[in-house]
Amino acid sequence: MRTTLIEAVVILVLVYFPGHFLGAGLARKGDGLAESLLLRLACCTAVATPVLLVLALLGSFEIAFVLISFGVCAGLAWLILRKRERYMQAGWWDLVVLGVVAGGLALYAHPAEYVLKDRDPGVYTTVAAKLARTGELISYDPLVAAVSSFHSLEYGTKHPGFYILGEDMIAPQFFPGPFLWMGLGDLIGGEWGFFYVVPVFGAIPLGSAFMLGEELFGRCAGLVGAALLAVGYTQVWWSRYPSSEVITQFLSLPGYGP
Repeated sequence: MRTTLIEAVVILVLVYFPGHFLGAGLARKGDGLAESLLLRLACCTAVATPVLLVLALLGSFEIAFVLISFGVCAGLAWLILRKRERYMQAGWWDLVVLGVVAGGLALYAHPAEYVLKDRDPGVYTTVAAKLARTGELISYDPLVAAVSSFHSLEYGTKHPGFYILGEDMIAPQFFPGPFLWMGLGDLIGGEWGFFYVVPVFGAIPLGSAFMLGEELFGRCAGLVGAALLAVGYTQVWWSRYPSSEVITQFLSLPGYGP
């Protein structure tokens, strides 16, 4: 089942709101607009990922449960943090940072149309698409169960990209974060929503890289570093390729940048 446009917008807003309030509570005096926004996005991811994981493990990765879960999270975040003072000062350098992020997104905006193939991306695309269609991260395969009746399968045997657990349980090999976010993109926008998850995750850390460089070496050095990262071969490649590298980068850099 796919979302309507209204449902898609509501999901995105509800996914963002807990991070918005949490980021406001963690903000410091002197934080710029771009820094505050990046902090909120990092907090958003920190809250949303475990919630999506619980839904996927319960077999409830569906529009209704996503809306309810994030509506509850947004409400709790507002109740707990609504009275926190919000520090945010807009300046010209905020436009520079946001320009770097927008430029990176434009550079990565033709994602690899990787639907079904071997190696790691094939696992990510297959599991994420299945997650969006069935709401389940773990599979139970009757064919594997039938084979196990006459061919004993060692518990935890790893096959290409998957583990066989018990007689019929199939679990993906890799960490669940990329599956969850790609699956959410698929749930919201279909195949193209799925494809554009990685470019977005590839562009946002450019702002965090700028913040890290600014804090260590000054604004000009931060800008040069972020620009070089944006146009680097590996960054361009992995920001168009459905795998876990830039999503991991997104989860790492905000801890040092904003």
